[in-house]
Order: sequence, then C-alpha cells, then structure tokens
Amino acid sequence: MPGLGGFIFLCNNEIVEECQEKLVFGMTVGVKEEVLKITPGLPLFLFNISTKEMLGGYVAAGRGGFSLDASAFLSATVARRPKSSASGGRSKVCVASI
Repeated sequence: MPGLGGFIFLCNNEIVEECQEKLVFGMTVGVKEEVLKITPGLPLFLFNISTKEMLGGYVAAGRGGFSLDASAFLSATVARRPKSSASGGRSKVCVASI
C-alpha cells in the first residue's frame, strides 16, 4: 500500500498565526494513525476553516508525532477542552515551509 501523498491540517483564525510562526500544525487524536504516517519531505497544507483558505505548501521537517512543541496552542480555545487521551489530546507535527 502506498504512503501518504500529502496531508491537510485544519486551523482557524484563532491559531493560524501561531501555526505559521512556530511551523507546528496540530490535529485531534482522531487522525492519530494518519499523522504518525507523516515522514520528512511530505507535502503539507493548512486549511483555515474560518476563512475557507488553503495555505501552503509546506513540507514536513520530521516525522509526525505528539506534543512536539509543548507550548503550541496553549491559548487556543481547542486546547482548553478536556483532553481526549493520555497523549495530550492533540497530535502535532513540525513543518518547514518550502
């Protein structure tokens, strides 16, 4: 079975600047298995659900994983929701722009 051809992360107006400044994107653990398939060099995109705008392209700087930046998304409303797992509730991946 072929690997991922790319990955689209979601954000909103509340966290879009943080995603672009820190180059860290986050997703809920519901897509954990897909995030863990991210490998260096994979094309990544960021879709702002507030503005319906696709941002990118970016390229993964490393493998997908959890809590790669412990300071990311601390001020976001989504981060204040109850955690959905022992891993912190959000999977994150570091990215670098192309």
